[in-house]
Amino acid sequence: MRVTVVPVDNVIIVDGDLRKPTAATYPSDVHAIQWYGSAGTIEYTNGPQKTISDEVAMGVYIALHAAAKERDEAPQPPYVPITKEQRIAQVLATQGKGKDRTLIQQVISFAEMVAAPLLATQYGVTLELAIMGIYARNKTYRECKDAEAEIRTIEVEP
Repeated sequence: MRVTVVPVDNVIIVDGDLRKPTAATYPSDVHAIQWYGSAGTIEYTNGPQKTISDEVAMGVYIALHAAAKERDEAPQPPYVPITKEQRIAQVLATQGKGKDRTLIQQVISFAEMVAAPLLATQYGVTLELAIMGIYARNKTYRECKDAEAEIRTIEVEP
């Protein structure tokens, strides 16, 4: 069994199958571990390589690889389309806390509501600013500033 572990990339490769485990911890001074079935080498970031023959230690990485493979190959839930109302509720629940849903509905369309969280994440801005960027395409500067001020001040009643 051929195993390669690259801690800096959080990668474990077993017999050519690359996986990225979610709960792996690695020694901080290791650049890579190469395993050739019964022996291998540890490549350190600052120092000489070391020959290893500890199959138990490699078993940990093989188990992490197996868990990542199981996770990656698990069946995905079927796609279920959602309504505009459901998507607005999702956005408000995750990113638009405290904002008035009717104002957000008025400002942007359903397609834009789907895109706003992606744009916010991509450009590292708040959801409100992403919405304003979308809204601004067809509005004047003054209309955008007025809408932005309104979005930032309206709070949902508890």
